[in-house]
Amino acid sequence: MKAFWSGDRKKWIAVLSLAAYDLWLLAFPLQGYFLIKIQKTSNFVFFVIPHTVVLFVTGFLGYKVPFEKTSKLSAILTAVFTCLFPFLTGYEPYAMALIGVFSAVLIVKIGCLLSDTEDHTLNSALGLAIGNIFLAILLSLKLPEPILFIAIGVPLVITLFARCPEQKHGNLADILYYLPLVFMFYLFIGTFYVCLMPAYVKFMYVNGLELLLYILAVLLSAFLFSLKPELSFAIGISLGLVATSFLHTFNKLNSNIAMYIVQAAVGFTDVFCFGLFLKNKENAVQRFSIGAGCMLAGPAVGMSIINLEKWPLIISTYGNVILAFLFVAFYVSNLFRTRPNSTLSVFDELSIEDKLKEFCSTKGISPDTLSYREWEILKMCATGLTIKEIAEKLQISESSVKTYLRRAYMKLNINSKRELLKNLKEL
Repeated sequence: MKAFWSGDRKKWIAVLSLAAYDLWLLAFPLQGYFLIKIQKTSNFVFFVIPHTVVLFVTGFLGYKVPFEKTSKLSAILTAVFTCLFPFLTGYEPYAMALIGVFSAVLIVKIGCLLSDTEDHTLNSALGLAIGNIFLAILLSLKLPEPILFIAIGVPLVITLFARCPEQKHGNLADILYYLPLVFMFYLFIGTFYVCLMPAYVKFMYVNGLELLLYILAVLLSAFLFSLKPELSFAIGISLGLVATSFLHTFNKLNSNIAMYIVQAAVGFTDVFCFGLFLKNKENAVQRFSIGAGCMLAGPAVGMSIINLEKWPLIISTYGNVILAFLFVAFYVSNLFRTRPNSTLSVFDELSIEDKLKEFCSTKGISPDTLSYREWEILKMCATGLTIKEIAEKLQISESSVKTYLRRAYMKLNINSKRELLKNLKEL
């Protein structure tokens, strides 16, 4: 057991940190299970706006400041204010604003820790799943309100036991395309959650069933992401379309079905976003802060819908229009992105060795920086072999091939096979 923990310590600290944060986020500021218990559900806007602003600021400045020290202080302060929240009667908006600021830095730290693990997408899914399991357990216990807030606040300090990889400014080209799409999805879905939660808590059939559906969705999404990342996002959008069909009126059946489907929709999309934004550990602060900022900017902007007198009708009608447009835009833009390009021509086995060495030289690194296996797989990739063909040739799993390629890409500061071939052709 000790050997297992020492070998996987970095991974499990990252996974459990995300689990603790996910538990905290669902129980407290976002879905507000515990806020509903203490009848203080009107404070979400005070959390989400400063939280979103700090995420974007961290994205642009985080790699320029001593982020490690800042993140440790943020973890401690988030935990302290969470534990004290039930006692801050009359000061809840101010406390929520401060919590929004500190927790934004905290989640970026957690993202950095995940990016430094071998399979950040699967580990993110595990963290989200475990967080929901803990939430189900806490909701089943009849604990005093102060104890509940202590139970979700104290675990946030798990991040103090690990350090982020060194950060630098990096290329964001591969995520910029997705940011408007992510914003539009969470614009609707985030507001959907805030509006639906009180009715769902009142009418729920089976306590915790919505959490089980989310857990299944994130685990399935991690598997689909390893096959084709965009598939997770497409399924999330599709399920969001279905969920909105049940929000014309808030009766028992509609509230339950809407929550079950939207939980699955968000599960698929959450894992897609974690997988995309945490792909490069060298600039994870920059990538994840901006990506998460777009995720949270959605509900921050959409909160005004709640104050409209006819908002259930508006959200179920125009929400479908937004998501349908998003789905079409996503599909059409992918057609252009995947169109064959002359820069994707491959290289023969005789010339590729010299080409890769020359490319390493332009990056200022030695070919020895790459392991033997990374080098061999990179050569095969550049000669046009698919993941499956490389795996069969080396008699290893396809996931292992992807892991070696991801490591090689990070060392070369590139994001994809397309970018590799383009750079090799330009030499």
